Amino acid sequence: MIVENQLRVLVFGVSLVISFSTAWAQAPCPSPRFNQIPPSFQDVQISQGPNDKLHPDIVVDPFNPPGGQGSVYVVWWELVGPTSSDVMFSSSTTGGQTWSTATKINTLGIENVRPKIAVDQNCTADGRIWVVWHNKPSISSPESRIKASLSFDGGMNWSSTEATVDPTAPFPVQQVEAVITVSGASAWISWQDDRNQIVGPSTFDIFLSCAIAPPIPPLSPNFSLPVLLNDRPGERFLQALDLDVPVPVNNLASPDIHVAWQSLGDSPDNTLFSSSDAYCIDPPPAEIVVPTNGLSVTRQLPSLESFRSIVAIVYADGSWSPSEIAITYQYSTTLGAVWGPEIQLDPTWAAGINQSAPDITMTYPDVNSPWACDAFPFVSPKLYASWEDDRNNPLGPRDLNISCNDGNTTPWSAPATVNDTLGGLGAGTSQAIAGDVLRNDVYAVWRDNQNPPQIWVDRGQ
Repeated sequence: MIVENQLRVLVFGVSLVISFSTAWAQAPCPSPRFNQIPPSFQDVQISQGPNDKLHPDIVVDPFNPPGGQGSVYVVWWELVGPTSSDVMFSSSTTGGQTWSTATKINTLGIENVRPKIAVDQNCTADGRIWVVWHNKPSISSPESRIKASLSFDGGMNWSSTEATVDPTAPFPVQQVEAVITVSGASAWISWQDDRNQIVGPSTFDIFLSCAIAPPIPPLSPNFSLPVLLNDRPGERFLQALDLDVPVPVNNLASPDIHVAWQSLGDSPDNTLFSSSDAYCIDPPPAEIVVPTNGLSVTRQLPSLESFRSIVAIVYADGSWSPSEIAITYQYSTTLGAVWGPEIQLDPTWAAGINQSAPDITMTYPDVNSPWACDAFPFVSPKLYASWEDDRNNPLGPRDLNISCNDGNTTPWSAPATVNDTLGGLGAGTSQAIAGDVLRNDVYAVWRDNQNPPQIWVDRGQ
């Protein structure tokens, strides 16, 4: 299979488009290996204490610290009282084997929940980390707003006061489920927002804003006025969307920012998609309904990843069985204009198995050492997809399963179970994965079902 790629390069302020073709690898991908890298590496508990901990997220900074093993960063939110919660952060510079003591990021508010984390992965070692979440200022407040904090030193220090991403939103407004992506010093944040409520209460639209990191820490970033992404205002959207920026080259590429979300305004539910290299500058393009094979009943919780012009998306799909949900994969090489067919991702799935809450990431296995940052990395991506799976405990506690694909459309590998203790995942959207683009490693994080729940990390290939 040959993939046509396009690269936008800025030359004297003019955007040029360069097309080139690369072979997308066809080699089969063996099942991912966990607890074997090194042989003594097993699940690592990175949180402590009696408080409940929820919704972890993870990211890898492959270039920081220079000459090291890269840095792995994890965030989650933690109940610290009957009505209050904090955003917590922990990091590792030892390939996930040891972790820093968890520290609090937020300085304001009663309720700080659903954090997401991002770093620039383009040949920089600046130590910048972005974290976003939604915040409710008090128990009696009728609103919540998206907050952001920035670290310049690998998480040792954070913005003195977190930034409000959209201070112009009318009062009261419910802003929830923020996601973030970063390229260079720029960040893009998307979230759900109920300011319009055209259909009625608790109906959301998708907004996006962008910012540039301030030059002097610990100042907070300032964000652009938000833009509305969905074409049909007032539809209700589930709490599922994602962003990604393709890897730029020489910091000259004009990145395409991709957003995916789920609509409850369609019947059946659709996965919707939007892509642009000029968000926050030009009006957003028309939303795209990711096409189906005519089988879909419902399509939930999309997650996406991209490499140059290749966009890969996974979601939970109810079309494969009358009563169960299976993870589905689609991809596009045309920035969403044309999509490949729906592919049932897990070749071992069978009736009676329920799968949910997918995530997707990638590494570059052809790179045996860091590529020269002034040259094109002509390599094929290796995709990893993860999900929660109940095959070992039907309708009971779930496991974190992960599968890989060496860049071709099929087949995906048989899944590997990441957690050492079967049935060890907590309920609902409790896992995430992130790839180390230089070392061909993938990291997984999850919330367990102990009492109290704890956050765990594992690393594999």
